[in-house]
Amino acid sequence: FEWKNVPAGRYSVQIADASGMPDWFLKSVVAGGREALESGFSVSGGVTPLDLLASANGTTTEGVATNEKDEPINDAVVVAVPEARFRSHPERYRKAVSDQSGHFTLRGLSPGNYTIFAWDSVDGEAYYNPEFLKSYEGQGKALHVNEGDLLRVQVRVALTSGDEP
Repeated sequence: FEWKNVPAGRYSVQIADASGMPDWFLKSVVAGGREALESGFSVSGGVTPLDLLASANGTTTEGVATNEKDEPINDAVVVAVPEARFRSHPERYRKAVSDQSGHFTLRGLSPGNYTIFAWDSVDGEAYYNPEFLKSYEGQGKALHVNEGDLLRVQVRVALTSGDEP
């Protein structure tokens, strides 16, 4: 395919889950012969060839969100937050809400390091904000994922400064 009349600017490529393919992730983006998966690419006119490599083998992480007594929590917001170098890439995050039994499923994680957080509630998409995350350091579950993994975790719902442990 070809996009014409693309305005000059900085771009990145994302896979959207619009077609029901939740396990897909981008493995590689090469723009004009340069790797652009992490840094994006610039368009300033003319032609910029893109080579994309996608995989249908994203990691699936299943688990249970619990309170401090290890009791399941329903409606917890569970987020896989990527390692620091990818935190400005919203497509690297995955979010789920736990069911009545506290179970959740995060699909399509690309290989790398994540921290799984759970909150009983969160304002909008506050987890994209580094300052918000800083206040929950140490309360997430560190996880390394490889392509195609199926992982199971238990994650405790994070406590805010006003909560009692």
